[in-house]
Amino acid sequence: MNGRAGAMTAHKDLLTPKEVDTLARFVVDLSEARRGSDDAWKLYKEKGCGACHGSKADGILAELPNGEIVTVGAANLTDSIWRFEPAGYDSARYTILHGVNQPGVSGARSSVCPGITSPTRLENAAFSEEDVEHLALYVHELRGVAVPERTPIGEDGMWGRW
Repeated sequence: MNGRAGAMTAHKDLLTPKEVDTLARFVVDLSEARRGSDDAWKLYKEKGCGACHGSKADGILAELPNGEIVTVGAANLTDSIWRFEPAGYDSARYTILHGVNQPGVSGARSSVCPGITSPTRLENAAFSEEDVEHLALYVHELRGVAVPERTPIGEDGMWGRW
């Protein structure tokens, strides 16, 4: 309920310009449902990107026998959802170079999921522990899947249970 700040290392001092270019193009290819080149997959694996983004670049580190997934919250690179706008090559390149939530790194992106114990955008909103669990499960299950249209219910206009 206190929010979450993800992290991605800045790679400007770890990768060559050519490697950054290859990986940024790779991210765009994957987001547009293209496979990505063999060279890009090789570089992705060699540089350890899969340690956070998963071996398939889908953000999943492991699937357990019971169907649960293991993830560290890294972006799914295979969907069309972009955390930072504008989407595309320049955005991917910038994120690879400067990282996310890296204290002391000039130009690092900031990405923090706010806590909901004292919401600022929803007037008079209050979430129970059960509401938080349901919301977390719902968002977790989406994993980049299009959300079906829903109609608000109740006098307060809140969404129905998921």
